[in-house]
Amino acid sequence: MRQFSKTNSRLYHTVIVEMVSIALAVLLGFVANEWREEHNAQRSAQEALNHISEEVRSNQVQLSNRSLYYASMMAAIDSLGRGHYDETFSVASISGWKGVYPPVIRIAAYRAAMATGDLSHLEFRITDQLAMAEISCEMVQEVVNWTFRGVLSGELESWGDAHRVFQMLWETAQVGDTTLRNVLTELDKPAP
Repeated sequence: MRQFSKTNSRLYHTVIVEMVSIALAVLLGFVANEWREEHNAQRSAQEALNHISEEVRSNQVQLSNRSLYYASMMAAIDSLGRGHYDETFSVASISGWKGVYPPVIRIAAYRAAMATGDLSHLEFRITDQLAMAEISCEMVQEVVNWTFRGVLSGELESWGDAHRVFQMLWETAQVGDTTLRNVLTELDKPAP
């Protein structure tokens, strides 16, 4: 009887050790899997941030260049006497005329990061700045679209009209450029 009791005791001890080992292995597997998923999410979020930053930089350069163009068009119109009606009015006669010359605004990376949830893995200050950049770009695009509709529908009837359009485009480009510069400054700051 004693032999049987000793064997059972060892058997129970072995079973308990194996059960604890299995439970620990499963727990470690869950922890490792959770770490890998979090690591992949952080890597994906950082990659999305890099693409968004590239877009913001590109948009800022576009707005800066367009701002200079719009300012030069206002100056050229001013030199022509924008307030007077002229039967030969044609904005195409302005030296350096390239049309409304809209900036090419890109926000695809931001929208993709929103759709995939990558933004949720970034610091709030960064996502806040990215939202500011997207709103600014959308505002510029709306003004450009509105201006295009006006130009294409023949609403530019005088030098004054042309000057107002370029002033609106210039002001919008200036605000967008400043906003994007501020966003880039924030994005370049190291994490606290």
